[in-house]
Amino acid sequence: YSKAAFHYDADQNEYICPAGQRLTYRIDSEEKGKKLWVYETNQCSSCPLQSKCTTSKAKRIKRWEKEDILDADNTFLKQNPDAMRQRKRLV
Repeated sequence: YSKAAFHYDADQNEYICPAGQRLTYRIDSEEKGKKLWVYETNQCSSCPLQSKCTTSKAKRIKRWEKEDILDADNTFLKQNPDAMRQRKRLV
């Protein structure tokens, strides 16, 4: 599964996989000048969905430190599907 299939729980600061396992925060990382947070679970080897998700014993997901801004924007666009059409007309 891609990152899109995982749900981010902001209150607990962790991801929840399609099988219900929690990926907890592990370390900070930096790529191309962006600070990333790395979330991981080691429960994949016993998961029935492993073949669809990862070939590894563990699953890692990286989250940009400001990704909550992108999440809020996506939520707004889902609630207002005509917003981009209106913006295109104005531009």
